[in-house]
Amino acid sequence: MHSLVWFGLALAVFGAADGLIDVSMNAHAIAVEKETGRHIMNACHAAWSIGSAVGSLLGGAAISSPHTTRPWAWPWWRSP
Repeated sequence: MHSLVWFGLALAVFGAADGLIDVSMNAHAIAVEKETGRHIMNACHAAWSIGSAVGSLLGGAAISSPHTTRPWAWPWWRSP
């Protein structure tokens, strides 16, 4: 139960940080729109979505790669 509470707190902290970053990026995109007079919000959201998808695919590929460093698989890491 103890680790479940810490996990919930970690999720709350990361969720709040993600929300703050999202708001700041949107505010910056609005400032750029006002400065340039062009509509770029859709392009910003598209770039964020593409970056998230590519990052997820690369992370999954790295984890499933046989060349990934996995300390639990090292022979000297395991106790006899």
